[in-house]
Amino acid sequence: MLIIFFGCGLATVKAQVQLERISIAERADELGFVVRHHLTEMADSFRVARPDTNLLQFALYAPELETEGVTMSALPESFTDIELYPIETGVVIEISMADNTYFISIAYPDVNGRDVLLALEYSSPEAVARVVNADERLIRIDTVLDEAATAEQPEIVEEDEEPAIVDPPRRWNLDVGIRGGLSMSNFYGVGYGRDSRGGYSMATTFTVNMPYRLPYNIRPSVETGVYFTQKGYENPASDKIVAVVAEFDYIEVPVLAKLNYDVTPKISPHIVFGPYVGFMVNAERVRVDDSRRDLDDFTREVDTGLLGGIGTDVRLGDYVINAQIRGALGLTSIFSNEEMDDGEKHRYLSVLLGFTF
Repeated sequence: MLIIFFGCGLATVKAQVQLERISIAERADELGFVVRHHLTEMADSFRVARPDTNLLQFALYAPELETEGVTMSALPESFTDIELYPIETGVVIEISMADNTYFISIAYPDVNGRDVLLALEYSSPEAVARVVNADERLIRIDTVLDEAATAEQPEIVEEDEEPAIVDPPRRWNLDVGIRGGLSMSNFYGVGYGRDSRGGYSMATTFTVNMPYRLPYNIRPSVETGVYFTQKGYENPASDKIVAVVAEFDYIEVPVLAKLNYDVTPKISPHIVFGPYVGFMVNAERVRVDDSRRDLDDFTREVDTGLLGGIGTDVRLGDYVINAQIRGALGLTSIFSNEEMDDGEKHRYLSVLLGFTF
């Protein structure tokens, strides 16, 4: 029993998270600073709040997070103070910045799996004003005291009094962008094949960013948009279509789950997956002499399918450049005419480059 008790106690001590040190270093690109929170174990989660232009609050959440004996490096001139406020679920670190100093911030776990980094990048007053939300304050410190009464009776201030926790409201954010790129399309679902058709795709995109964090610090969002997409194939079967190219163009609307992981403050790889629906805007066959003839009467007006892809977002100030590689498989047969329909469904691959603002 003694051995079991000792082992359980040792495991509890080992699992306890301790904040040992807070250090501030200038970034290698000289565009700001990195505040490193040195931890013995990774915190359960963390959150950044910006209640004022010159005030930033950063919360580390972990049961019984130990903050006694925390050391700090010297403050650069851009900072005026750093204060720690232990709370029941962790600690809130309040960073005060000098006047006329403006930073935008992003937090992410270090590659060592323990430390949490808070990256601060120089910015403009206008950019900072857009992210300031006084209602997002993580803690509220009541400091309005009668100085004379405090001097006479200092014992009335209890050492174990904790700041009141203010649960910040959940905030949603919408990003609008443009995107375009090249594509290759063909079909699947039958026992024969044809050559792929090269084309392009262009879109107006909308990304709904959610105010949540999934395990492993994954940021979820929903990505959609309105795409013009060229599909089809070359050298179609002569017993169906006498042509060199079969062209099928659609207006597509995907609804995709997007999972982001912030590797650095500027780079966030992601994956996307989900369904799409396409509405046919053009169906033609192109002959050797470049003459065209409609295939509308033989083609389904609506195409549905599944889409998946990988990509990366690169933040440049207030804007984001994104790149994606996507693949899609149709679930609906291309042809509506029973004599022509052998079960062919669209297959599609695209490489896209976009700009979000």
